[in-house]
This record gives sequence, structure tokens and C-alpha cells, in this order.
Amino acid sequence: MNDDFLHTHRKSPGPGFASRLHQQLQQTKAPVVGPMLAQPRRVSDALMRIAAVFVLLLGGLVLRLNMPDDQSLTQIEPIPASGDPQPITLTNASQLVEMSRLGRGSISHIAWGGDRIAVGGALGVWLYDASALSEDPRLLPGTHTLVTRPVDYNLPSDQVVAVDGETVRIWDAATGQQRAAFESATGATFGSVGLSADGSLVAAGESRYDDARQAHSLTVWDIDTGEQRFTTNQQTPAFGVAFSPTQPTQFAFVGAEAVAMHDLLSGTVWTLSSAQTGNLMPSLAYSPDGSTLAVATETGFMLVDVAHGDIVQSITLGDEDSTPHIVDLAFSPDGYVLAIADQHNGLSLWNRTTGVFSIENASSGAAGEIISSVAYNQASDDPVLASVRDSSVLRFSGNQDTTIRDFSPPVLEFALGPDNGIIATSGADDLIRFWDLEAGVERRMPSQRTQVTDLAFSPDGELLAYSGTIIEAGSLGSPVTTDGGVTLVGVALRQPVRQVGDPNASYLALAFSPDGTALLAADAASRTIQRWHLGAAETNDRVAGQSVIDNASARLIAVRPDGEQIAMLMEPGVLVLRASEPTGFLNRVFELSPNRIYTLFAYSPDSTRLAMAARTGTTSTVWVWDMTANEQLSQLAYTTNTDTISSLSFSPDSSLIAGVVADEGLHVWDAATGSLLFQVSDPYLASQHVAFTADGRGIVSADADGLIRLWGIPGR
Repeated sequence: MNDDFLHTHRKSPGPGFASRLHQQLQQTKAPVVGPMLAQPRRVSDALMRIAAVFVLLLGGLVLRLNMPDDQSLTQIEPIPASGDPQPITLTNASQLVEMSRLGRGSISHIAWGGDRIAVGGALGVWLYDASALSEDPRLLPGTHTLVTRPVDYNLPSDQVVAVDGETVRIWDAATGQQRAAFESATGATFGSVGLSADGSLVAAGESRYDDARQAHSLTVWDIDTGEQRFTTNQQTPAFGVAFSPTQPTQFAFVGAEAVAMHDLLSGTVWTLSSAQTGNLMPSLAYSPDGSTLAVATETGFMLVDVAHGDIVQSITLGDEDSTPHIVDLAFSPDGYVLAIADQHNGLSLWNRTTGVFSIENASSGAAGEIISSVAYNQASDDPVLASVRDSSVLRFSGNQDTTIRDFSPPVLEFALGPDNGIIATSGADDLIRFWDLEAGVERRMPSQRTQVTDLAFSPDGELLAYSGTIIEAGSLGSPVTTDGGVTLVGVALRQPVRQVGDPNASYLALAFSPDGTALLAADAASRTIQRWHLGAAETNDRVAGQSVIDNASARLIAVRPDGEQIAMLMEPGVLVLRASEPTGFLNRVFELSPNRIYTLFAYSPDSTRLAMAARTGTTSTVWVWDMTANEQLSQLAYTTNTDTISSLSFSPDSSLIAGVVADEGLHVWDAATGSLLFQVSDPYLASQHVAFTADGRGIVSADADGLIRLWGIPGR
């Protein structure tokens, strides 16, 4: 088991991220689930009194309901904090803490033996009973919340092992008690784990994506004694590891330069270099009888004779238009079928006897799912294949398919309602989720899957607008995408109430006017800003978006809170400010020169300030512009100016700015001076979006681990 698939989620996705996630060739028999809106609620100070961090770690108060259309899927019991939360100010922003957490987060890896199914997720390892999948899983909590958590399970010893940052943890699956923990000698993050056939040994490889480390070693420990039995030298990095199912002391590991086998008892060792194999991928799997090793390569996979280290067969997948990126491999219990999870081409099954490939059933109905991990039950003769899809779905494919949707994927798009009560998000599974912060629930309703490009609440919170591309199944199972225009959803009714715009147009960004009477959208094809007066059925004003740079299109728009100005972020990185009325009057253009590419902006609620993020070469900078004096007010300070800024939000009084710095997480600055007041210290927390609550007492973050967090300052 390795961390290859979802490592990019530790950084904020770029504009093309969602599109790249959906070039797959697989489907599902599960019903498609889409947006649902919760009833709006005015949130009181009780919003900040929940301490769901502890609830989630305990795991016992999280309620799982199996896919009802109009009910919560995740509920967290509030735990009162000590007093009302304080308003976040310049003087106390440094005291921010994570006060509550919504959801179960994402999942990435799966292991299966007998009735135990271990699922590596953001919060730890979830244990399912395979004979009672409808029952709530148990949580073995990790210390860190992780986007990827490689996991393995050993049936004879009934042990679970999982990565927990720079630590490997082993639990007794029956009792949930931790048996042992081993730390990285270099402080590096682990990215792969495995248990020996008898459960006496554990192996862990340091992550290939820990860029701060040049060495990526593999270590094997004796679980009972803690003795280190083996380690690779610093010049032989190991990114994936697997133990032999028949020889407890034998294991194989793969790195960028070689794949190797080592037996601690016999001393047998062989190595195949990349010169012999071609470029390698960090995925490998033993056949059930231990005689064959399947290893992923850059062009497909190969089978290796374990006894001699000879390549017996090499298989090429894809073609020049669709190269593979294999993230996991698993043999069926009889050893005749190899399941291949391919990030570019979906899930396929290869029959070793006939050499025939089969793609997952094209009639199952949900195209474009992303598969990150696959596993068979090696203790059963029934060839049921388990898989993790879209970082949030468990699917069991066999004589009778079963789908479990207990989790939430990394957040790609985000909007906070004006009354703080409702959050709308969309993720890698193309579903829109609505989170009720006061009730602590997540709701959805059936609809088509939509690859969302933007979400926006109306100022009164009664409507949600979303734009995007509809994902449907093609005749051969490949995803078919069609532009879906803009949909308005009534919060009170929890259902679409109106379509606006051209249903065949691709809209990249949305913004309501401050009074809620108009909706603006950036049309990618016509390179215009379109405006609809929501009180009239046909009215459609067009504001030109081409006047500054030819062949440019707006990918982010906003209306200044006073309604007097529209800001447009134009490709390839020019920020344009125009009067809100379609007069063509040009207020301000922030040019590319000198090689400056603007990436993000945000207005202050009092309309006096504009925060602008830009890149110059490899350096990122954020300025605060004084709209009244028409000059720079400050430049925000942060530790690593090579990291991009993915989200900006002003506090209600315009004095503070919250933002997300890639790989550095949530930051809070003094808007007037640019001084850094707060920075999240957890290196594993990768936030995607942030927003201040309307009362100024909280900051909401929507994160790459699929969780919604609320930050605040506890009352005294």
C-alpha cells in the first residue's frame, strides 16, 4: 500500500484539477447522488460551542445513515465550550484554535481479510464488518488528519497497520488497542506500509512526496520486540512495499530506480534496475501463492518470478493518447485475475490465463469515478473486489454490488451562506454537499453529477447558484460531459427552481449583485461577463470582457459590496476593475508587467480595500489596495513566498484577512500593515478555502481532507 494517488491534495488544486480527475473509463451500479439544500438557520453563538474534534476522535457520536435522500448523513453531537466565543480581533487573532470539525473526511486506501475491512481515512482507520456492511464502522484514530493514509491488515494476527505522518501505528483490530508505534529515523513522512504473513513484522517506506528529504528509506521492525530488522541504504529509496503471503520473512519493495526482493531468513536478494524494467511506479502485489510479483511501470505492469527475479511478462496499457498511471494492484484469491487501478484509464481486470482485459461494467451508470485503492478478500473464495472511489465511496463489486457513501472527498469549490448557517461544497465525486453548521449535519439530494466550476449564495441566503459540466455515462462507460449552464436552487425548497443562461455554455465564475436582484457569470466561450436580472425571465445584459487583452476570458469575478464596481480576473493573469453598469468605463487595470500574473482577489466588506494575490516567476505576493486613495496599503507577510495563495477572505470589519497558503495552511493577517498574526502549525492540514463568519467570531475552512473546520477563540 502506498500514497501515490492523492499526494497532490496536500497542495491546493489548480484550475485544471477537477477536469483531470475525470478522464476515466469506469462506472457504477449505485444510484447517482447530487445536490441537496438544508433549511437555512440563523446561527447563534452556540455555533462556536461545539468541540467535534474530540467527538470524531472518539468515533462513537458520529451517526451514519445509509443514503436517505432528505436526511443527514453525518451528525456530530455538540459539546459545550467554556463560554461564548470571542470576536476575532487584531489583538487576539494569534489565539485561534480549531473549535469544531464536521464530517468524516476523505478515504484513500483499503485492505481486506476475512470479515475485517480496514479503510485508511483522514481521521484514522475505519474498521468495517464485511458480514454487516450496513453497520457503523469503528474508528482507530490517528494523531494527524491525513489526505492519504496507507493501510494494511493481517488476518492471522488480527492486526491493522497504518501511516500516521512520521509514525507507523499497529492496532489490535479486535480491541482497538494500539500494539506498537514506530517513528521515522529521519523525521520524514511515511508513504507505504505492510504486515508480514504471520503478523510479526511491519515494513514502512518513507514518502516519495516528502520533498524536504533526499533519502527515502524502507525499514522493517519486529512488532513484539521493536527491533529494527532491515533498512535500505540512503541511495535506494523505497516507495512501495509488500510482504509475501507465504513466506513471513520475505518482502518486496519498489523505488524510482529499482524493484527488489529480500528474505530476512534465507538471505535471498535480487534487484531489477529501471534499466531492465523501464520506469517504475510505486505499486506492487504478490500472487496468493507467493510465486509471482506484479509491479506497475510507467507503461503498464510486469510479472516477475519471485524465486529468480526474472521478468516473465510485460504488459503495455493505454496508447499514445492515454498513458497509464497505476496507483494500486491486487490479485484475486485464486490468482487468475489482476485488478488494476489506473488514474488515467479507470479500473480494469486482467485474466492471466487468457490475457484478456475487461473494463468495469459500462452499464453501472456513474462515469468518471477515480479509483485510488483496490483489494480482494484473500480469506474467501468469492472474488468480490473492494475499491475506494472519489476519495469518499466504498464499492464492493461481485455477484451483488454494494456501495457505501460514508465519507466526503477533498473540497474543490466552497461557498459560505450569509447567515453562517449553511456551507455549500463540491468535491472530486461531482456532488454538491450542504453542511448545516448549527445542526452539524450534511445533506444531499438525488441529481446528476456535476463537475462544478463555481458556487455562490444570494445575499439573503435563499438561493444557491452553481455552474459546471454535467457528467454522464457514455455507451462504452467512458464519461460524457456536457455544459450545464447555471442552476438556481431554492434553499427552502431544496431543489432547483430555475435555469439561467445558455444550457450549452460553459460558465467559469458566478457573483450575485449586493442587492440580490442580478446574477453575473463569466462565459468561457464568448469571453464575456453575462448578467441576468432575476426578476425578469428573459433580460440578459452582456458586459464585454475582451477590452483589455485579446483572447482572454474571466475565470473569477466579484461585485464590490457597495455595488459600484465589478472585478474580473482575466486570463492570462490580468486584474480588471470596471464600473458595475455596462458603460464600458474602465476604472483600473492591474497589468502583467513585470511578469506579474494575478491569481486571486477579494473585496473588503466596507468596499475600501482590495486584496490581490499574484505570482512573479516562482514568488507569490499578496497586496492590499486602498480603493479610496488608489494606492497600495500593505503587503502580506508569510514564511514561504514560493507557495501559491488559494483563498482570501476579509473579516466583517475589514481589519483582518484570512487566507490559505499552499503547504502552509490557514493564515490571518492585519490588513492595514500586512503583519502575520496567525498561522496553522499542523504540517498535515491542507486547507482549500476559508471565509470569515458574518458575526466575526469564526473562520470556516474547507479542506483537502474532506473535513469542514471552524476556527475561533474560546470564551473565558
